[in-house]
Amino acid sequence: MNYETNYIFYNYLDRDLLLWNWTNFKECDCKNADCSGSTTRYGISGSDCSNGNINGDIEFNHDNFLSCLSTGAGLGVGKFHFIYHLDHSGTMNLGSSFKDKGLVVNALKMDELTNGDSYQIFLSSGCHPADFHNSNGSCVAKNYLMHPNGGGVTFIGNTDVGWQSEATGQLQNFLDAVYSTTGYPSLGRYDIASVYQKVCTGTASQRWRLHLLSDPEMQVWTNVPDMFNVTVSPASSSSITVNTGVTGCTIALTSLDYGQSYFEVAHDVSSYTFSNVTVPCNLTVTKHNYIPYAACGTSVYYLTDQTVITNTVVENCGDISVDNVSVENGANLILDANGTTTINSNFEVQPGSELEIR
Repeated sequence: MNYETNYIFYNYLDRDLLLWNWTNFKECDCKNADCSGSTTRYGISGSDCSNGNINGDIEFNHDNFLSCLSTGAGLGVGKFHFIYHLDHSGTMNLGSSFKDKGLVVNALKMDELTNGDSYQIFLSSGCHPADFHNSNGSCVAKNYLMHPNGGGVTFIGNTDVGWQSEATGQLQNFLDAVYSTTGYPSLGRYDIASVYQKVCTGTASQRWRLHLLSDPEMQVWTNVPDMFNVTVSPASSSSITVNTGVTGCTIALTSLDYGQSYFEVAHDVSSYTFSNVTVPCNLTVTKHNYIPYAACGTSVYYLTDQTVITNTVVENCGDISVDNVSVENGANLILDANGTTTINSNFEVQPGSELEIR
């Protein structure tokens, strides 16, 4: 969830990094392509990758590999979001120009990454880096994902052998699924599982070898996100209207008992009125490349036009506003708000009843 909500560090999301060490990996000239209209790609390549199609921005070696993942190396652009890797690898090692220099980065080096909350998504076409079920009890992917002060939130990699012939398609399919808007499984959803479905194509062997290690519902950022300016207002005694000011949103209202009492969701809207809302609810608003909006208790819960005849507890993480409510004899009403409780007009507590405001 930190990946989706920690907006302080979002300025790295428009930068991708390609690490490759294959002379005939001609698709790497896509590092100069701008598939999203805003993303810039940088590359580091091995010395045997010096033909005009695939020159890297800096040399591919052990130190530059780790420096790029931690700080962005000396490229002067800051940290990176999406990392693609192609080189000979193993369960506990990622090639860092192994093919021409014999260099590798050990899995334990993943524990030394210092990219902090600038969470990354890593795709490797090498052999075995995601083989977490082995005699070592670890692998490159596990260390990369489990490191508390760096690393990433997603690793897509092989649990068995990988082949260079598969690599160009895997990279291009990833870029297509993330940055293209039509014709791909994500269909505007941008969850990492949909992206993985596009990457994991080909023969049955290719599909079972390549694994997704991540929260499958995690939304993938493709640019530095915007923020919502959401307003919530009562439409009637039991209805509320949510206005996002942005088209194409998903708005969901869920009761505090995990949706058992009330749940409704509206897709592809800019505003929506929820009816028959008689219990406090949580509100969420989402859209691709927007920081998710979440209001506990829909900010204000309106208790209006009600006759309380049994013991009743109204809890809300925001405020509670009471209007035209009567608490009948023998009934107790508890108003428990984290914010402010406001008693408006036409409120009556009859003899023999109790009101408690917490």
